[in-house]
Amino acid sequence: MEPPKTYENSASVYQILGRYKAERDYEFSRKTDFTTEFTEFAHPNIVLAENYSLYTFTDDEAILVDCGDCDIFDKTKAFVYDTQYKNAVKMVTMSLESFHTVAKQVIVPNIPIVHLANHGRCGSTLFTKVFEGIPNALSLSETNGFTQLAEMSLHNGNQDYEKIKKMMYSAILITIKHASARNSSCMLMKHQSSVLFITEMMVDVFPSIKQVYMYRQGLGFVQSYEKLMVANSWDPLSTELACYWGGVGQHRLLKSYTDSIKPEDIGQFSSFTKWAIVWVASTAAFKKLNEEHGLELKSFKFEHMIKNPNIVLSKVFAHIGIPLDQLPDIDTIFSKDSQTGTPFSSRDADKEKLKKGLTPITDELKVEVEKLCKMFGVTQFWEETVLANDLS
Repeated sequence: MEPPKTYENSASVYQILGRYKAERDYEFSRKTDFTTEFTEFAHPNIVLAENYSLYTFTDDEAILVDCGDCDIFDKTKAFVYDTQYKNAVKMVTMSLESFHTVAKQVIVPNIPIVHLANHGRCGSTLFTKVFEGIPNALSLSETNGFTQLAEMSLHNGNQDYEKIKKMMYSAILITIKHASARNSSCMLMKHQSSVLFITEMMVDVFPSIKQVYMYRQGLGFVQSYEKLMVANSWDPLSTELACYWGGVGQHRLLKSYTDSIKPEDIGQFSSFTKWAIVWVASTAAFKKLNEEHGLELKSFKFEHMIKNPNIVLSKVFAHIGIPLDQLPDIDTIFSKDSQTGTPFSSRDADKEKLKKGLTPITDELKVEVEKLCKMFGVTQFWEETVLANDLS
């Protein structure tokens, strides 16, 4: 296969023949997820069509997929990355240079666009279902090109910060094209929790995007994951994944914290505390984004939303710039499982079995978690937590 010699033929198109992911890779998107056959070189403009969507990145390529007639943003589906993986019929790869060039052709619509940063297991998928109840709204739940940028930043963000920031800008543009194609009234981007760690990049390149952080109480967060472990018969969280989801590495935003904690330290923690790292690191990141980067990131809490949904959601909608008369029927939306059909629902599992899977809260465990909190400069975990700029 001869390499492309001009921009006009720099998109490589592949037919997808098969697909495979190991269970541990379910939440990630890789070029190697698909078995493919090369079909042609094409003009990069082909990916401006609505049926093409960003799938992931490598260090030097953008990977997009064509899902044919499948609407990957269908309201009945939970996660974009899962829908793409299951329904992609073609894959297109191109150099980052070509990707940046084609992305610049996207016209940004004059509509409210919001990024819902979060730490996971905090009701963010439920909020996307509320957002989808707005007339002609577009909700993008977990598009993994952004997850890949967070992973790149974790490993080499200090060296390649400007490169990754440029990729962020083009990723947003190529994502916004879906709102333009659908004449959407507003748009929500809800990514995986690691994208919180590169939120300052998003603000740098797209300051018009509203930024909101959704969170829940630390204990509730960990116990939610413990229930999933029981429901899915998952192995305990590995040190590797605890480091990844907790941003422990060379990540630019958290480097001053994570310099004092090493993977071997995390390996000594209990399973409960490994999960707690994700909440603690996210809380530390939220604090840094506000205090050191001056983002004034707004926040709202899952428990407050469940207790007073109309009051909390009205405040969130007002901040985003969406008329309050477009608030949908909350009772109907809250009555349904927002993550049905995915491994992240434990609603149908045996309740007694789930209860037995929760870690007993001992004094020893509290000391271990408090040690972790001190490493990240976080004062709350066991007590009631209300973060800065809270809308709820």
